[in-house]
Amino acid sequence: MTDVVYGTAAVDGGNAQLELLLDVYQSGEACGDPRPFVVMIHGGGFTGGSKSVWPESGEALAERDFVGIAIDYRLFGDDPEPGPEIDALYQLFLSPVDENTELTPEDQQLLRTIASSVGDARSAVEWVQENADELCVDPDRFALWGRSAGAYISLLLGYALDDAGLAPVGQSVVIDYWGAQIVPEAMRAGDAPLFILHGDEDPTVDYDSALALQADADLNQVPYAFYTVDGGGHGVATTRLGVDGVTFFDLTLNFIEAHLRDGTPLYETRTIPAPGSSNMQNFNGSVTGKLSAAALEPLFTNAQRVSGVNAGRAEIVTWPEAFQGQALAISLDALAVGERYSGAHWITSLPARDELYLSYRIRFEPGFDFGAGGTLTGLAGGNPDSLANGVDWWAAPVVWRPGGDAAQRLYHPAQMSDTGDVLPWDHGNSSPRQFRVGEWHTIEQHIRLNTPGLSDGVIEVTLDGELALVEQGVRFRDTESLRLNKLVFASYYGGGDAMLQPVNDGRVVIDDLVISTHPINHD
Repeated sequence: MTDVVYGTAAVDGGNAQLELLLDVYQSGEACGDPRPFVVMIHGGGFTGGSKSVWPESGEALAERDFVGIAIDYRLFGDDPEPGPEIDALYQLFLSPVDENTELTPEDQQLLRTIASSVGDARSAVEWVQENADELCVDPDRFALWGRSAGAYISLLLGYALDDAGLAPVGQSVVIDYWGAQIVPEAMRAGDAPLFILHGDEDPTVDYDSALALQADADLNQVPYAFYTVDGGGHGVATTRLGVDGVTFFDLTLNFIEAHLRDGTPLYETRTIPAPGSSNMQNFNGSVTGKLSAAALEPLFTNAQRVSGVNAGRAEIVTWPEAFQGQALAISLDALAVGERYSGAHWITSLPARDELYLSYRIRFEPGFDFGAGGTLTGLAGGNPDSLANGVDWWAAPVVWRPGGDAAQRLYHPAQMSDTGDVLPWDHGNSSPRQFRVGEWHTIEQHIRLNTPGLSDGVIEVTLDGELALVEQGVRFRDTESLRLNKLVFASYYGGGDAMLQPVNDGRVVIDDLVISTHPINHD
């Protein structure tokens, strides 16, 4: 069941009503005993996102004979107005604000949005309970599962309603994926157990938020499982990472099942010392359509030197154009070359390291013009406004050459050209590997910086699982202060013969971008 209306709510400052929709994931088996249900709440910074990101989770729940409920809720751009049933929570948000602090209109709208979204989630729970017989659910056994902004909602709905004088919803368990509780010390003895998953280098929701939840749970003797991903950013590859051979995704399902079916829950605090991924961006939490620079921020935090986005050349698209779920599509204009005039480009900071892996899926849409060459995403380090002199900057963007040959451009102190050295992806082949239009390719780039004073750096690239480039003895730097700390996102024409011009508009789709301390090996 998709796009089921579970209620209506006020938007446009209270001047209009919006239908609230949800999707239901069921096993399809005949109804026997009523099944527990799980409410799944998407992220997106309260400005975007959609219930469409939950199919894998919803289907996995249905396979375990739960009923999955994925909900949409009102967002900041809807200008929602909290209804009387949730206004007390909005007033609670305002209560810590002293008389000398003036909230901006945007601050007030954000707080109204958060309160409204919690009210929407509460309405979804009530709708399921009211339709329990039709859905074959047990109205008293359910979990709240949220990611990012959705975790904020789950934590508020699960633990803070009584602080506002509102009746708790009575969930059995709460799942917090990289979220935070904005009502301090909201837990009480006897509250539902909690599952916390958070990266300790999250640039969007600070790791201290997870530690605060843990402290509140300890204070009130609320049982919990707390998993920290060392070096993890905002978002964790839950189907790849885990502990003791069990992925975080399966740990989550097991935690839910143990609490909804009287099993034996696993309460533990673990740090994963060697994460397979420090960050993953699959674009599934974003609003579809053309991106603005503001909408780019939740995807690539503190992006600098942004070009092509406000020109409308970057867009969030959905399957089947995406590999799965949603993806990022970049439009490249004919007769235009360079990062400012063709496609899109930006640079975002990473936690500084000496070795990293980068992987992403990419598809050149049918009719793509490889004639002018072009530039794609790669790792880098230092100050991008400087030269690759061994002290200030180095970079390793992926490129395509005229005809679609795949290659590596390398800016480094010993480069033979002002535009860097081009290394063909011809490892084990007599000719370079090529990109093909209309097909998904997977690129994985591995860089290990050299020891200053030595030429012992390494750059390796695989294309579609096959080793395509092995370059050893690379000198990236001459000082330890120059690290690997930048992602240069690029998708634009330029880099081939200056006399060649692309004669056709082109389009590139990128999905499942992963940055990792270990080999990634996309499934």
